[in-house]
Amino acid sequence: MDIWRPDLLYKADFILGEGARWHAEWQKFLFIDIKGKLIGTCNPANGKVVTQKVSAMPGMLAPAENDKLLVALQGRIVLLDLATGKTVKLTKFKEDAENRSNDGACDALGRLWVGTMNITPDLALVIFTVTTEN
Repeated sequence: MDIWRPDLLYKADFILGEGARWHAEWQKFLFIDIKGKLIGTCNPANGKVVTQKVSAMPGMLAPAENDKLLVALQGRIVLLDLATGKTVKLTKFKEDAENRSNDGACDALGRLWVGTMNITPDLALVIFTVTTEN
């Protein structure tokens, strides 16, 4: 039986790291630090890490055409050129300004699904009870 032993590729010092995914074309891992407002790549072949600060909290990213990344930031979705840091706003969320994106992905039809959440979430436990009416 094979036993897998992980190797540490990159020790990140993130505030809230999420969104790790593989970019097949670039042959790199993509990642975000939501509260650190950071997007980056890590090349597993040589360990090189490239990061880019962004203007708002990122919640998800996905590969796009022409070496760009599609990024859901707080309040908007942008196209990011990771090499230059330049962004192009594609759309704005029609939600409360206190909401931020929180993960997302493209489906088989190419539609982008992005979840949102409040920056300071109200935590609650909600119980639904089924009753019958007479």
